[in-house]
Amino acid sequence: MKAARRLRDPDETVDLRTLILNVVPDAEHWMDTPNPHFDLAKPKDLIGTEKEKHLRNLVRAVKNGMFS
Repeated sequence: MKAARRLRDPDETVDLRTLILNVVPDAEHWMDTPNPHFDLAKPKDLIGTEKEKHLRNLVRAVKNGMFS
């Protein structure tokens, strides 16, 4: 029996900083501002940590219109 292949979201292969710059208005300011979605951590401080996936998920949600 063959294992099902998981389709990758194209955003998973994009550098997270690049994705943020293309999706978030005033991205540099946003990256440097404590964010309540991340217990007031700055988004830039999550890159390279185990919480990076949560940051990527939030940016994807913004990109897809789930947040304003």
